[in-house]
Amino acid sequence: MKTEDLISSPDFWNDSERSQKVMQDRKRLEQAVEDDRLISGRVSDIETLFELGRAREAEPYAKECLALTEATLGPDHPDAVQLRRQLATAK
Repeated sequence: MKTEDLISSPDFWNDSERSQKVMQDRKRLEQAVEDDRLISGRVSDIETLFELGRAREAEPYAKECLALTEATLGPDHPDAVQLRRQLATAK
């Protein structure tokens, strides 16, 4: 059952402990999606700078974005892998 369907069911709020957990999970997932969108946009901008030969300008942004990506999405996320690759080839 989809979260939205679950939340809209009449009995959902009867179990306050369960409903609180579902809402916390929903909020966590929504934040993860937003973080992923934000980071993906930044990674795209950083890649463009590297492609334009502006590695010196891109490097501090890439390092900052890599730290954020690893902290929020994990070190194995494709964006983290791409940023590490870009930083390694820039040196």
